[in-house]
Amino acid sequence: MSFRSILQDEVEQVFLNADEFAEEITLNGLPVNAQVVWLQRDAALGQTPGLPQQRLRLHIAEQNAPDDTEDGVVLEYNGEDWTVESSQHASGIL
Repeated sequence: MSFRSILQDEVEQVFLNADEFAEEITLNGLPVNAQVVWLQRDAALGQTPGLPQQRLRLHIAEQNAPDDTEDGVVLEYNGEDWTVESSQHASGIL
């Protein structure tokens, strides 16, 4: 068994396990397990000060990720449209 396959097993069985850290969501209409982190902060520079901005961080397995996750792309998360601010690939997780 290669290190890469061991790491992928860990991603699926530990980090994205719905019984441990993850929850099942729909992403572009497909069910996937993801770690969901809600972030709250004031508006970005150039926007109205004091206006709260709802942000979301998702961690999903790369093989379950939509084809296009580039900055500015709109994805459907649980039936609502969200715009990708940034995405990074690391050790089998997007």
